[in-house]
Amino acid sequence: MNRLLQDVRTASLATADEDGAPLVSYVPVAVDGCERFLFFPSDLSQHTPNLKGRGRASLMLIEDESKTEHLFARHRAIFTGRVELIGRNDGDWETASQIYGNRFGKFFEMLTGLKDFHMFALYPGDIRIVIGFGAAFKVTGANWEDYSLLGSGPGER
Repeated sequence: MNRLLQDVRTASLATADEDGAPLVSYVPVAVDGCERFLFFPSDLSQHTPNLKGRGRASLMLIEDESKTEHLFARHRAIFTGRVELIGRNDGDWETASQIYGNRFGKFFEMLTGLKDFHMFALYPGDIRIVIGFGAAFKVTGANWEDYSLLGSGPGER
């Protein structure tokens, strides 16, 4: 999990529109000490209205294909939860933009001058990690430190 959080700088982003139609895209992401994911899409992105209107999304961090031992068992972590917009006048803007800026540097600084870009935070409520065949886990705990094997309990496969 920690390797994915450190090494993977973009995440697949899944949202749904007002009719429930799914949309997948990707966003550069940073994770902060509050265990939330920060991302900064434009209004020109199809998923931005979905984020603003639904307030829920999923992010997937996935191991690079060139580094995996097996394409059918790439290491990946999926984070599903509520999404909140962090406005430029919100008290949290400074902290969020500093964390994001530390990860993405001068290009992010340039984007902050464009008003069609917005900072969002995803607060994961459900976390799953796959680290190989038969090795899928539900992650819980205050610091994402507790794992339980999926398929080992009632009703799970």
